[in-house]
Amino acid sequence: MEAVVLCEVKFGAGPIQAVIDYLTVEKRYRIVGAALIAQEIPEGFSLEVPFVVEADAAAAVRRAAEEFAPGALVDATQSDLAQRLAWANEALQVGLEVHGADFRLWPPILKRGGLPTLTFVGAGPAVGKTAAIVHFLEQVKDKYKAAAVVLDLGGPSYPEVVRVGEGALSSAELLSYHKDGRRVDGDHYLIAAATGAPAVGCSFAGTGLTGIPLNSVLGDAFVFASEAGGEFMVVEGSGNAMPPVSGAVCFLVSVRAEPASLRTFPFAYQLRRASVVIATGFAAGPPAKALSTLGSEIKSINKRAAFCYGRLVAAAVGRAEFENAVVVTARPGGEREALFGHWGKKIRGTVVDVVGADEFPPGASTAKSLRGSGENTGLLLDMAAANLGGWLAWADSWGLPVHLTFETLRPAEPVVEPLLKSALEAT
Repeated sequence: MEAVVLCEVKFGAGPIQAVIDYLTVEKRYRIVGAALIAQEIPEGFSLEVPFVVEADAAAAVRRAAEEFAPGALVDATQSDLAQRLAWANEALQVGLEVHGADFRLWPPILKRGGLPTLTFVGAGPAVGKTAAIVHFLEQVKDKYKAAAVVLDLGGPSYPEVVRVGEGALSSAELLSYHKDGRRVDGDHYLIAAATGAPAVGCSFAGTGLTGIPLNSVLGDAFVFASEAGGEFMVVEGSGNAMPPVSGAVCFLVSVRAEPASLRTFPFAYQLRRASVVIATGFAAGPPAKALSTLGSEIKSINKRAAFCYGRLVAAAVGRAEFENAVVVTARPGGEREALFGHWGKKIRGTVVDVVGADEFPPGASTAKSLRGSGENTGLLLDMAAANLGGWLAWADSWGLPVHLTFETLRPAEPVVEPLLKSALEAT
């Protein structure tokens, strides 16, 4: 294999040449050049292969890739792990393998689906990926017949299709599926219910450092989505997992995230691929300092990506038939109080209580609220609840009507057109 060696000049020309000789003779590489890290080259420094020199290692990697066109980068540095992973990310982005004394990384193999594809990934779970997909599908429904594919931790082993009009989206039907043993809290149910677009849920197992699954049924899911009429594919990652498909990428991160975390894997790799980055939060206006700091960090990693704030807003599937409501939400504790006013403006009666979806089974206080709220009371139930099926069964045991809710995204700046453009150009 043709390769370049990445090394610090401080080791000296003799030891670096010895590494090149060892790799050539013992490891059977064809060393076509070297990427050297240094402010300047000492007088008399020479190697038997051509080399490039940069003070910044990432820049050295990029130059070596352009000038020598190798298949691999051999890391012969002794820097700390965080720095070496950052340099490895540069190599992986341009399709190089990364080898070292005791490790080997392969660039992810991204499959082409043949249709415009837009992937939503995030800096961890619960950053608004599904909400962003709902917003995107709402905006493009008059232009494209889109379908969603959801990579889901613990998802169905065989791809599961949810289509509007098949009776799979009402709370009663979801309860029936739950009783049959289905996991109804998958985001493919939420997306189909909120947007009317066909959605396919599929499973995966294991991920590499870049977030690419070791194994998934994503290929079959794409076939199912196409058969459901999808002409534009919207794909959702799961937590740190990134679907192994080519196309445009939208990266989401909590506005309160630690900026330094974006330089670690898998986020560093995912962020570099993005054409749009959205910092999400529940407030109408984001904390200015946090947004500015996060934006500066993102621009230092990916200068070409558009960046803005996106507010997460609670919405419902249609209109609730009951007057009073107990709201069950997947929002974090500090963000729940605002739902009293939000839903109070949208239902005919009163918001009796707001309960965290993770507080299951419900405590005595929830039961007390329901008993004192009158007969015409039901649950506004967040479909993002990890135990959605349990809540449906509990409401059924109480004889409570259920109305399904979800979160959607309201970006501070237009993002749909840039994402569409990127996806179409990448096809």
